[in-house]
Amino acid sequence: MAIFDDLISSSRGPGVIGTLVALIVLIGFGVLFLFAFDEGLGGGNKPIESVIREQTVELESVKSSIASKTKGLEIAPERKKTAVEVEEVSRQTRLSKGKLDGVVRIIEKVKAEIAATEKGLEDYKQSYREQVRGEAIGLKYPELKTLSGKSYQKVTVTRVDAIGMAFSHADGSTRADFDDLPADVQEFFQYDVKEKEKAKAAETKVAGQHADDVQTALSAADRSKQDEAMKKAEADKAQAKSVVAAMTIRLEEIDSEIKGVQREWENERQRVRVSGGIVNSAAFQTKLNNLKSSRAAASEKLQQATATLQR
Repeated sequence: MAIFDDLISSSRGPGVIGTLVALIVLIGFGVLFLFAFDEGLGGGNKPIESVIREQTVELESVKSSIASKTKGLEIAPERKKTAVEVEEVSRQTRLSKGKLDGVVRIIEKVKAEIAATEKGLEDYKQSYREQVRGEAIGLKYPELKTLSGKSYQKVTVTRVDAIGMAFSHADGSTRADFDDLPADVQEFFQYDVKEKEKAKAAETKVAGQHADDVQTALSAADRSKQDEAMKKAEADKAQAKSVVAAMTIRLEEIDSEIKGVQREWENERQRVRVSGGIVNSAAFQTKLNNLKSSRAAASEKLQQATATLQR
């Protein structure tokens, strides 16, 4: 403090202070020189204002990057927590799916066992039905009353199938559907509605197939008859052509013969007129009549053959 007071009050003070001021000014000019002319610090030929602006922009970018990374660091724990929760949910889902798959397998196994049991039961029922129905032939009922009100005496079973029972009785024989038989008979022969429907459907199919076969056979027979008729018609036409040709020639020959007889008869007449005598006209007339009869027969054959060709 004393020294400072001495510098201000003594004659040396202005010199020392001036020296310090000069040094500060020189240092300021040196810094400005570095910014203005040094490429590393001043930016080459760029003005200092441009360099300051660029440095400011870069500084703001660095600040923004720091802020973004700082924010990311802040939410990182929350993301980690969410990832853990998602992983836990996935694990629980896998466990649930495994349990569900196990339950599905158990259900499928139970279904298969049920189906096998039902099939075994149906096979047993069918075997029992076949045995009871097969042994029923010859079974006798003193009286059998149907649900529709009919009564049969001295009944003897002749056949039992899925649809009903055939039997003979005092007045003849008949067949009754299970639907019309008493309940005890239905139960004894193990009547089953579904089995009956299947049997009736098969019976109807067989009957329909039989009808189709009969119709096919009839159609085949009709076609065979038609083919035979066509062949016969073709043969008849071929024969008719031959008859037409032959009868045409025959008519020409008969006409020629008739003309020849007529000429002979006329010549005989002229000869008799000249020489005298009697003409044997009966002989010539007989020849002409025979020829005319032959011509009529040939003409009829020709007409018949022509008609056959025109069919």
